[in-house]
Amino acid sequence: MHYRYEDLGDREFQQLIQALLAYVLGPAMRAMPIGKADGGRDALHEMTVYQVKFTLSPEAVKDPVTWLLAALDKEAEKIRALVRRGAREYYLVTNVGGTGNLDSGTIDRLDAELATRSKSWSIKIIPWWRETIDAQVSAAPDNLVRAFTRMLPSDQIMALVAKEPSEATARRDRLLGAYLRDQYDVDDQVKFGEVDLLGPSVHKLFVDVEVVSHQVFSGPFRLMAQLGGVDADVFEGTWAGTPGQWRTGGARLLLHPAWRGHAVIIGGPGQGKTTLLQYVCQVYRSVLLDRTAYPVKDEAPNVARVPFRIDLRAYGQWLSGREKKGKKQDQVSVALEEYLAVHVSEHSGNQTFTTDDLAAVVAGKPVLLALDGLDEVADLALRERVAEEIAKTKRRLDGPGMDVVILVTTRPGATAAPLKLGEDFPELIVQRLTKRLQLAYLRRWAEQNNLQTAAAEGLQQQFIANLDLPHVRELAGSPMQMAILLHLLQRRSILPEQRTDLYADYVKVFFDREQSKEPMVAQHRRLVMALHRFLAWHLQTQAELGGSGKVELAEIKRLIGEFLRAYDDTSPDLTALFTSVTSRVVCLVQRGSGFEFEVQPLREYFAACHLAEGARSRGSGTKDARLAELMKRPYWSNVLRFFVGLLSEAEIKGVPTITREVRVNAPFDVLPLTRAVLVQLLRDRVYQGFTTVAVRGAVEAALEGPGCVLAEDGLLDDTGESLMLADAAGAGQVAAYAQTRLESENDPAQRDALARLLYRHGKPEQVRAWCWSDGIRQPTMSWLRTAAHLHALSGLTNEQAAHVLACADNAASGGRREPVLPLLLEAGSDVDDGPLARACLADLGDGTFHAYRPNDKNTFLARLYSATHADRLHGSGLIVLGTTEPPVRRRLRRGVPQLTSPKRFLTQLQVAMAAANRETPDGWAHLIDVLVGGLGDCWLLREAVMALERLLPTAPEEPNIGAGATPAGITAWLRQARRNKDDSAWWLRHVPSPGDSLAARTWIVGLALFARAQIVHACVPHMDEILANLTGHDAATIIAATTRRYADNHAPRRLDLYAPLHHRVINPSPLTALLLHLTAFDATRPELVRIIADRAGDVLAIRSDVTALALAALADHPKPLQPRLFAGTRPHLPAGTLNDARVSSLNLTTATRVLKHPGQWPSDLVTTAQVVLSSGLPPVPSLADVAQKAHWFSD
Repeated sequence: MHYRYEDLGDREFQQLIQALLAYVLGPAMRAMPIGKADGGRDALHEMTVYQVKFTLSPEAVKDPVTWLLAALDKEAEKIRALVRRGAREYYLVTNVGGTGNLDSGTIDRLDAELATRSKSWSIKIIPWWRETIDAQVSAAPDNLVRAFTRMLPSDQIMALVAKEPSEATARRDRLLGAYLRDQYDVDDQVKFGEVDLLGPSVHKLFVDVEVVSHQVFSGPFRLMAQLGGVDADVFEGTWAGTPGQWRTGGARLLLHPAWRGHAVIIGGPGQGKTTLLQYVCQVYRSVLLDRTAYPVKDEAPNVARVPFRIDLRAYGQWLSGREKKGKKQDQVSVALEEYLAVHVSEHSGNQTFTTDDLAAVVAGKPVLLALDGLDEVADLALRERVAEEIAKTKRRLDGPGMDVVILVTTRPGATAAPLKLGEDFPELIVQRLTKRLQLAYLRRWAEQNNLQTAAAEGLQQQFIANLDLPHVRELAGSPMQMAILLHLLQRRSILPEQRTDLYADYVKVFFDREQSKEPMVAQHRRLVMALHRFLAWHLQTQAELGGSGKVELAEIKRLIGEFLRAYDDTSPDLTALFTSVTSRVVCLVQRGSGFEFEVQPLREYFAACHLAEGARSRGSGTKDARLAELMKRPYWSNVLRFFVGLLSEAEIKGVPTITREVRVNAPFDVLPLTRAVLVQLLRDRVYQGFTTVAVRGAVEAALEGPGCVLAEDGLLDDTGESLMLADAAGAGQVAAYAQTRLESENDPAQRDALARLLYRHGKPEQVRAWCWSDGIRQPTMSWLRTAAHLHALSGLTNEQAAHVLACADNAASGGRREPVLPLLLEAGSDVDDGPLARACLADLGDGTFHAYRPNDKNTFLARLYSATHADRLHGSGLIVLGTTEPPVRRRLRRGVPQLTSPKRFLTQLQVAMAAANRETPDGWAHLIDVLVGGLGDCWLLREAVMALERLLPTAPEEPNIGAGATPAGITAWLRQARRNKDDSAWWLRHVPSPGDSLAARTWIVGLALFARAQIVHACVPHMDEILANLTGHDAATIIAATTRRYADNHAPRRLDLYAPLHHRVINPSPLTALLLHLTAFDATRPELVRIIADRAGDVLAIRSDVTALALAALADHPKPLQPRLFAGTRPHLPAGTLNDARVSSLNLTTATRVLKHPGQWPSDLVTTAQVVLSSGLPPVPSLADVAQKAHWFSD
């Protein structure tokens, strides 16, 4: 029998093994927690240990014996510890298959190797290959196997189902069939009837919108990486990737056989998130109902989930009503499962479907809960309750053997509710349509509109031509926008330049069509338009208060009657107008018993028209007053955009002033709402055709003060990306503003943000000329950082190159200049020779080689950086320590650098690296010679010697690690250090002077690599003193080197410092504790984490790679980190770093402080502060209440 263990994934495969052991061994078997520290034990039975080694791609394991032995050797220390505790047998369980050839097969080969280790470790080691597990599963009872149906072949699944012929099961299956057929028909229709798409099936118009993940350790991110070609095994190391690095189609991702777990799908209105859920549900329904309309082109799902798609707005109303009922009646359930049961009953012919039925379905079948529209629950408190109920449902349905996927959709930045769902709901961000998807949608749209081939090709050419216009390009980012654009383009051949004009044209075209078909519209067109505005205002205000956006039959009649009372006797009667509006003018359509606008932006457009039409010129209810109230309410943001598009030029010029007036009062003084409004208006081309001064006024009001930092953090853009405006949307004014402000701005964070804004919005030649102009150019690191952000460090003259070096020299500290290489790499500089290139060589020699990402990998400096990166000298790039290669006999060069050009050095180094990789007899020594010749004694050379120490020749030279030491002297010292690992007197005699950075760093790394625990205990005070006197850069190189050296060793020795730490005999500094954390046993690490946590600020602001290690260590601390620790750490914590860190929730006071001074805080905390402050404040009165009290619409 072939079982698909890989479909289970690592976690469920371990659960399967635990279940098999529990069945065979009984209650004496103990299962260890999965995904947490377990001391090398996945399961225990008396004196027997079971450990699982799983791979997603067993067929890719070229030599299973080597792979399993490597995995086992990593556990050697843990196994020895278990033996000391009494363990007698150790089972190594794997999903990799073995071969049975006598002696030469993998089974016999592994047995031979394990026999040696069993004798050495004093424990019997027994492997369970895949074939053994197959036999165990085949012999297991049905109730055990049923919990892991995803691994079963289809015939065995059918056999299991056949064993449940009960009437209850048959009734439930019949009911589910009726429900699925009903929902198939409901979800099979496209919701864009206004643009002449009269009911095509979803699959005929569907394009797979792309999604990205910014959470680099999440399941979706890893699956996207694998779909992008990254081997899953790299995730077992330290590689993590870059937030947003991969993108893939949302349906491809969610329907992929390897998809596991839950997600929040975040996208703006009309971006296709609802259609994505519809499509995924329809694919599953098609399989279950044996229909063929929804074929899957890529990897087909290997399970057909039972899909339940729920409108969260409807659930929120139901929940609210149940809670009100519960005040009078105890024990009223508001659980999502209860609503699901009601939902299924209503859509299966009112057959009774209970929560017990739902539990049976979840227990026996894979299930999808597609929960749509969290952001459509308008009341914030109710939205929080809905999110809490979703999280509770997830916890209840995540039991062993249950296969449930929960997908939630919402808008970006609308609420803190996604945070309530927790880390089990990673975010998938819906992206704008690419040109490929735009054209795919166009072709499908043309087909559904029955366009002939020539007409379709002509439409495509017109669309591509219009895409050259930036405003059209921005309005073609979602399927809904595409439908409207194509509708207009097919009829007009050109598109309007502004967003409001676009919708106005759409409404005009629509009513032109209706006027030719409906006498009521032809006779009373203005009145019918006014009625749409009136109804839109009513529905929008009701939705703000938690309504569904629908109006019932009786209510719409009442509203039409109220509307008509303002008109004379020549207006149509109520019945005629009602019939026209509800049957012919399908801006309003009937769904169920209610009426609503088919497309939400149309409702928002008409509501904006209602606000603009009724505004007074003075007194209460002016346009300015209405605009100010709209700005305070994010729910009305789309209405606001349309509203401003209806203003006169003079009124639009006054918008920046209104934003500043709103910003006077809390919380709008720190919330980025008003700034984001201005950015959106610029994007909407509201200021197109205005004077430069007018556009500049809007830009300044958006970016002044901390606004530039907020713009860089993505808080002024609804996509969450750093601000990037098109030329016609104010790019030139952003560039001019940034230049002006950079001339006097001293705050580093704001300078960085302004420089990046200028780079994205300015013209490269003009920006470079401005940067190097007299009065701007300064001999400071502040200027040099700005020049790097502006990519203005290429094509340098000799004088300019000298100026760059002067900037670094002027910032020298302790006789050492500031590194220039990181900034030149960021700038994509083409420097390749001369003093500046040699300075970059010196920077590399000094250890400037942590995780930089050159902007241009083809430059000389990028190639030099890659060739000299310290990882190339370690197991990941060159060698694996412990090799049996005998020492070479070649003598090492003295430690004196030869004057050679950087280009020649790079060539020599690449040749030496290639020779070393081929393991030529003297390749290792030659590599050291090249480093000496090009760099002399430096930190990179010392890391190379440390990595190659066992392979280098013995030379008659005194041990020496002082500045200027030779490779032979350093090698001799390292070997002497290894021999004296138990001699505290030796180590104390060799404590270097803190002033000798190279000696100090070498001594500490040697101590970490070789010394026994008692020696380290004695040397902790000296470690503290040395690290305290080193620069942050030098301390970081020590930690990075130790990390690399421990990664080289498959079974590194570990330090047991638990007792002296626990009893406070030693109290290392946080930096020393972080270094020791890399080398300590698991039992010691909590004590070190306690020390790091007490003064975490000391290690979080050193360098980004150190910060990442510190956060990884602090993840094991029982308490979350306090936000105050992150003040001042922004340069070391790029966006996405804190996604997986445990940080205490921000209170309103801290959130306000963060938003007031965002440049002092990491980008992740700034984003969180905006969400917390937006959702944690007392609600403002609804706009309807404000309008009523101010008599906006009374004559």
